[in-house]
Amino acid sequence: MTDYLTDEMVESAAGWIARRRALLDAAPPAPWRYREGAEGDPTNGPTYTAIEAEHPEAGWSPIATGDYDAWSGCGLIAVEDASTALPKALDALEAVLREHPRVGIFEPCIPGECDDHEVNHDHMETDGGEWVHVDERVGWVCTICRYDDGEPFDWPCTTVRVITDALGVES
Repeated sequence: MTDYLTDEMVESAAGWIARRRALLDAAPPAPWRYREGAEGDPTNGPTYTAIEAEHPEAGWSPIATGDYDAWSGCGLIAVEDASTALPKALDALEAVLREHPRVGIFEPCIPGECDDHEVNHDHMETDGGEWVHVDERVGWVCTICRYDDGEPFDWPCTTVRVITDALGVES
């Protein structure tokens, strides 16, 4: 098994998504189709099932086959569906997670009251004109989700937590 399949990589939602993208990249490209042997099929017989990938030059060729009794056809149908559904699901997850970024909260600095404000380069002016100590992060927030009083939710917000809990990973 190659490195992109290790569980150690799956410690965050981004890692979980990256792992599935690596699996998809390693698989034959879609479209895939499910095919079942028919009675009297001279090549495969009545219990043959296959997932086939379309090769640009060679046409359809099997990438997974099985006995219909063992697979009940459902396993291979699920694989066929996943070849197009999983990329869409990953795109949706990434879009939601991009909308709920983790943003740092830093200790405020008041020019004139901070002894090393002029000489220390560990200060930053925020978009709102406030100065902060960039080396003194006090927490994380989601700037999209807000409490009733307008303050941002602590990160991970409910949306990110629902996703990471469902994936079984840390936020």
